[in-house]
Amino acid sequence: MHAMKGIPRPYRWLTLGPLAFLPLSCLGCEKPAPPQQITDTEGRVFEATCKENRCKLVQRSGPVAKTPKAGKKTEPRLMTPSRLVAVCDVKAGTPNSPDSPGTSASPGTSAPPGTPPDACRPILCESDENCPMLADGLVRATCLGKLCVEPVAEIQTADAIMLCLSGTGLGRSTGQQAERYALGLNCGSPCKVPTACRQP
Repeated sequence: MHAMKGIPRPYRWLTLGPLAFLPLSCLGCEKPAPPQQITDTEGRVFEATCKENRCKLVQRSGPVAKTPKAGKKTEPRLMTPSRLVAVCDVKAGTPNSPDSPGTSASPGTSAPPGTPPDACRPILCESDENCPMLADGLVRATCLGKLCVEPVAEIQTADAIMLCLSGTGLGRSTGQQAERYALGLNCGSPCKVPTACRQP
């Protein structure tokens, strides 16, 4: 099916051969992948169900993100703000970035506009099998330093902030989190994760 990429949709049936006789309602059907367990640095455990390169997360255990006083409830999204693959808490129903419309996201997509990096936490791993697939659905994120990453991407400020906040709990309301956030925010250019923070 991947060989059809780039062929105008009205003409794709020409490449199907015998499959062209299947009911049209089945064309493009894709069964969901088996649910995958994902754990972030704050001890939250999620069940990720992915279909058509998009994943829906359901939290099974761990701390729950607080709802902003003046705002909607939050929901977890699987994102890659820069190098690290992370779970980001965004306002429920918020569309993703313009290049990734919809509300169920997959790694390889940026967080919805206005999502701060302190709303995201990296995903832990022991091997590549613990990491989700990237947005194209063809390549799995890589496990490096027990964190799921997009290996071709460079460390950015958002990564440094997430690493500095790792293990401090959700949000950044405490004094320790404020200090760690400032450390990550000032990682320099090119970005170098401060030694006081978790290293990539």
